[in-house]
Formats: sequence, C-alpha cells, structure tokens
Amino acid sequence: MVFVSIFSAFFIVEEYIKNDVKKLIWILKFSFFVQLFFWIATYISVDFKVAVYNIIGASDSVNLWPQNIESRGFGLSNEINFTSPSVSVFISLILIGLNSPIVLLNAVTQLVNSNLVAVAAILGFVGAKIKVINKIILAIASLGLVFYFGVKYIPRFSDEIESGGIRTVQILIENHLNFHNNGFWEWLFGAGTKVYGEESGSDIGWVILINYYGVISIFLVLFLLIALSMRAFKNRIHQFLWLTFGLILNTKGLVIGANAYIFMTFVFIFIRYNHEMKGDSHEIR
Repeated sequence: MVFVSIFSAFFIVEEYIKNDVKKLIWILKFSFFVQLFFWIATYISVDFKVAVYNIIGASDSVNLWPQNIESRGFGLSNEINFTSPSVSVFISLILIGLNSPIVLLNAVTQLVNSNLVAVAAILGFVGAKIKVINKIILAIASLGLVFYFGVKYIPRFSDEIESGGIRTVQILIENHLNFHNNGFWEWLFGAGTKVYGEESGSDIGWVILINYYGVISIFLVLFLLIALSMRAFKNRIHQFLWLTFGLILNTKGLVIGANAYIFMTFVFIFIRYNHEMKGDSHEIR
C-alpha cells in the first residue's frame, strides 16, 4: 500500500507541481480550505458526518462510535486519526509559516482530531522561517491560547493536559505493548504474527514490526526514515525535524504505509530531484 502514496506523489509533482514550489503551496492552501469546509460541516451535523464516512467507505470507523461521533474525526480523510491532521499542521508551518490565517485555522481545527497536532505544531514552529525572538513571543502566546481554549472546548485534549501529558502514553503502555514472539529467532526475525486490529493487538508501529518482522525490522525502518528525511530536505534542521516527526508517528501507527507522511515525503523528494536535474540549488521550504 505504500506505493499508493509514492505513485500519487510522483503523479502530482510530474504533472502539475514540477519545479514550482509555489504551486505546492497553492495546493496546500486549497486543500486546507476544502478540509476546513468539511470539518465545519461534519462538526455541525452528525448526519452529514455519517454520510461523508459512508461515501469514503469508512462506515465502520471508530469516529462513528457513540463516544466519538461528536468529539473527533471531523473532516475528509480515511486516516483522520493518524498522520493527516498533524502532517498538515507541520507542513503548513514549514512551507507557509504564519503569513496566512488558514495555517492557524488548520492547526486549531485539527487539534480536535488529534492531540499529536500539538507536537507537530511545536516541531513545525521550530523549523518555520521566523526570527527567534518572534518564535519565543508567538510560542508563549500560542501555548497560552491553546491550553486555555483546548482545555475548555476540546475534551480529549483537556484529558491529556489534566493527566500531565501522559494519558496517551499510559494507554499505549497498558494496552498496546503486546508481543507474541517466542525464542531468540522470533524476536530477531519475527513470528509473522499480525497484531494490528486484533483483540490482543497493538496500534504502535514498532510493536507491529517486532511481532511480524522482528527486531531487525526496527533498524531497517529507522535507516529508511533517516534516508528518506535526508533525501527530502537539504536543510539539516528540517531533516532532523521530519525524521523525529516520523519516529513519533510510528508510535501511533505504522508510518510505512499509504498515509500523508509518506506522500509528503516523496513529494519533497521528487521536487528536490527535479531541481537537482536542472542544476537549481533551491531549497524546499
């Protein structure tokens, strides 16, 4: 399934973006407006949310469960609980910065869908092209607003804050560290056991890898993420931030797959490759 993201990235870069990063930014802004429309519509109307999920083939989504239907999963994406909310926030800060109000609107609305958006915002903020003193001032102001309104209006985020930021970590440790490997060789090369979506399973990408492919797969995936991050960006800070982001995402799910993180990684890779072929040293921002 990972090739779905790679092919999609190749197609959009070669057929539309080519070497023009401005076109990529335009696409991002347009997609944010579309997502914002669907976010508002699905937030206001439960019936519309159910209809949208049925259309995109996600009628069995956890976001339609009684405890979630009015609290998460707003917008238009089959992976709204995984990489798309946080990737959109990270990328908007890296490429657009704070020059457009859509960046702030995107961050606030997607925080409702995923607490990980807060982490993505911090990483994106570090890599954004803003003066250091302005970063400090904006960071303090943003944190104050996010914590005040988040705790007041976003129940899931409020629970995270009240727990000291360990609610999600505690759930992962208590319910998702499930290993079925027996003996040295199964730990090293895996037992071929599929744990994702199973009753005694796990959503953690690292746990999924160890159960199926063994500890050796952890090193292979780590090296792959390092290589992809280095190829996607020229800037060392961006490389480090993108890699860190990928490692964090892999604790919430299996990041090597058809998702926004892999899609955007290869969008950056193909754009950079095109620039290199033309002898252009332009750095993707």
